Amino acid sequence: MTGTQNPESTLAVTKDLLLKDYGYRADSLWKSEQAGETRVQFFIAFATVVGAGLGFFVKENAASGQALRYVVLGWLFALLVVGLITFARMIVRNEHTDKCKLGLDAIRQVFKDIDSEGLLVHYYPVEPPNLERPLEVQAWWTAVQPRKFGGLAHTVAAINALIVGAMLVVAVNPAGMGAPLLAVSSLEAAFGCGFGAAAVAFAAQLAYIASRAAKARQRLRKGYATHAGGVVVRLRDGVVQYLLVPPKDRNSRVKWVLPKGHIEDGEGHGEAALREVREEAGVVARLAGLVARVEFEVAGEHVDCKFYLMEHLFDVESKEKRDVRWLPFDAARAELTHPEGRYALEQAHARREAGG
Repeated sequence: MTGTQNPESTLAVTKDLLLKDYGYRADSLWKSEQAGETRVQFFIAFATVVGAGLGFFVKENAASGQALRYVVLGWLFALLVVGLITFARMIVRNEHTDKCKLGLDAIRQVFKDIDSEGLLVHYYPVEPPNLERPLEVQAWWTAVQPRKFGGLAHTVAAINALIVGAMLVVAVNPAGMGAPLLAVSSLEAAFGCGFGAAAVAFAAQLAYIASRAAKARQRLRKGYATHAGGVVVRLRDGVVQYLLVPPKDRNSRVKWVLPKGHIEDGEGHGEAALREVREEAGVVARLAGLVARVEFEVAGEHVDCKFYLMEHLFDVESKEKRDVRWLPFDAARAELTHPEGRYALEQAHARREAGG
């Protein structure tokens, strides 16, 4: 096949692929949620049946002595094994859910990036991101934040903790089933030991959930943009000017850069670029489209940054109180030290010159 493919046809094919992929991932997410709920419901039903059966068995065989204690402990241990397997499966299910959600967000972001009218700016189908945390802890929180409490993994963890507590009560209970495996002074002490064991088991599982979630979040986010910035343009007295700001590090040898910053958890990339431009330069702008994506290292940190062409609308008070400079293209390019900044500026200028 020869010739140049129609850009509109290419865009239509791309959108069709993205929509099909979106549907597949949404269906995969729904199936994962359904499978997780089914497994937990089965485990709850199994635990209920075993608990009721053990209660009846103990009542009917109360005089069996030490053998009865071992039978009860054996059944509780078997139930705990099933619980731990279910717990492990819920951890895997959580990671699969996060992967599906991240994929859906990525596809939605592609549509935002090709939205030339800005109709999807600040569009969040569920809830907007929380940007109220101080700037110095936002990136840290993105990496370590725990899962919201009350999920299926937490439910299984609670049941497992109760099983561990029950096993300890049975093991040390001096009130029946022969000599206790560990001597305690009273029935109240036995229940105290059981409660303590349950609390420790529950806390250990919660810590494991949080640890696995943090590691999975860092692993899944590899290859995704970490920063976003703006190439802001305005027209003054017939001259096209571009916005530059000083770096955050006042002692840096670099004097001027394009405004940019971290993309916060759940935040759209274009929205992050608009926010950074407003915070660093006190400029409210309108997105005109994605123009560049560059990767580089800063102080040992890997940066994957998306730059957006923006049109200046009006000025407000700058949150970070930085100076700003508006320069024509050639002068702005000369002021930018880093090649990634110059590249983004060149791409934005070329797009604007082409009328894009």
